Amino acid sequence: MKFKFLIAAFMLAINCGFNTASAGLIVNINETAGNVVVTYSGSLDLSTTFFDTSRLNMSHNNLWSACDGCLQSYNAGGENIDDYNLPTWLSSPTSFTLSGSLSGGSIVGDAFLIDIGPNFGQFWMPLGYQSGQNINGSNTFIGSSLAGIGANNGTYIWTWGRNNAIDSLTVTVGTITNDVPEPSTLAIFALGIMGLASRKFKKQC
Repeated sequence: MKFKFLIAAFMLAINCGFNTASAGLIVNINETAGNVVVTYSGSLDLSTTFFDTSRLNMSHNNLWSACDGCLQSYNAGGENIDDYNLPTWLSSPTSFTLSGSLSGGSIVGDAFLIDIGPNFGQFWMPLGYQSGQNINGSNTFIGSSLAGIGANNGTYIWTWGRNNAIDSLTVTVGTITNDVPEPSTLAIFALGIMGLASRKFKKQC
């Protein structure tokens, strides 16, 4: 009986760990050694989007803003991509600011393009992208600064939903964050129970 309890606690801890690891798409915009570095990672739930079209040989390499509250981060060096439109935002930041522009960065990793504003959202993903597939990469703009593009430090979150699913984009400017969330309190509690049960089980064996 106690062995079954130990297994149940272990499975609960694992399940909580997997649930907290899902964080949508994450973009960090930082200044390092006189360069602006854009890093991106995470995944997109395609059920929350509308497929538009596929584009061949997409080559855009910029970081800029087309309007107040807009963000255009283009990281593609000639790859083929799929274009997805987003439904109306469920929530979006009101204080995001980016007034300058950068171009000609050094791209590493998967092609990934963002085009979002107060009333629209669009992502370009690698051609044949599968829902939930992880992407990651970076774009380094040599000899540039966050102050030079009018970027305000902070964390900004956009959320949207469709087909009973919700997804998100988190953009952090000026600080480096851990892309993998820490285990939830419930997971820690379950691990504690598992440890206590294990000790008691060993004593009785």
